Amino acid sequence: MADAIERTQRFPEPLLSDLHDSRLLRLLLPRSVSGEEVSPGEYLEAVAELARHDGSVAWNVFVANSAALIAPFLAAVEICDMTYRAAGVSAIFVGSPFERRFRDIHRLSQQIQSRLAHFRSVGQVLLGSPPAVFY
Repeated sequence: MADAIERTQRFPEPLLSDLHDSRLLRLLLPRSVSGEEVSPGEYLEAVAELARHDGSVAWNVFVANSAALIAPFLAAVEICDMTYRAAGVSAIFVGSPFERRFRDIHRLSQQIQSRLAHFRSVGQVLLGSPPAVFY
């Protein structure tokens, strides 16, 4: 199947159905929204096992699950932006209590996936050590 994926640059329908049915695309979603809510270690082991068989499948499972991590921050950004629009342009002047929060939530939403600590934790798990910190 890996050769077919490489040749067509597409996942065949049976694979898409299998990924959906396996719930691998819902590993990090909370149970309250029909997710699997697995631990970070279990998640990393699942993605690593997929990568041993096909890197592109593992990458796409990783990306699909990343949405569960990013979505709460996007909602916070939306709330922050709505508050800014309601408060007016003076709300983000330096010294305004809202200015720092506005800046921080936007910065956080852009950098949450690329923190060096995340890469260290992934490396620790892949090398067989428990990560120092779970996120």
